Amino acid sequence: MKLFFAIFYTNDLKKSVEFYRDFIGFEVEYVQEGRFASFKLENTRLGIKQKKEVREIPGAQSIILDVPNVEEVYEAYKAKGANF
Repeated sequence: MKLFFAIFYTNDLKKSVEFYRDFIGFEVEYVQEGRFASFKLENTRLGIKQKKEVREIPGAQSIILDVPNVEEVYEAYKAKGANF
């Protein structure tokens, strides 16, 4: 089984797009201003949706990624100012 798509909710779509695009380095696939954005990650996609309904709770989602070079990625994000 492979993860095809995950959707996270946010209170600030613009800020979330900037984070995943500029800080994490994900490729933006699609943006619908003020509503939704998707990022292409190899064989899956990550969606970020602007919170519109009560059931859409920003920060309540989790995802696990397989990162073969985790130490290298950790150092790169640390150099960018990530707080672990």
